[in-house]
Amino acid sequence: MKETADHSFVPDFAHRYLTEDVPYGLVVIQGIAEIVQVDTPSIDKVLLWAQEKLGKEYLVGSKLQGKDVASTRAPQKYGLITLKAILGRVMYFLLVRRYLVSFIILRHLSDTHA
Repeated sequence: MKETADHSFVPDFAHRYLTEDVPYGLVVIQGIAEIVQVDTPSIDKVLLWAQEKLGKEYLVGSKLQGKDVASTRAPQKYGLITLKAILGRVMYFLLVRRYLVSFIILRHLSDTHA
């Protein structure tokens, strides 16, 4: 909320709760739901309202194919359009993380015993 000259309050549509939570949160959820074929009428309504207030275009109809999807973290931005593709990417990052953690632990152990 921001205060106006007459000391009343109006919504601040430039606040980070809207400018960040929509493209990095709600659009991601919508993208995953679209991939797994789950209808999200309430999310659609919120996104349509939010994209109007933000001057963005994420949804066209009920599909994430607006011109601003590329500025989000939706799976579609990365070319992930199937559940298998999403899970494959998640497993890849988990394996990389596991190897990095193992490497850090081994390095720490070798440094403490040197």
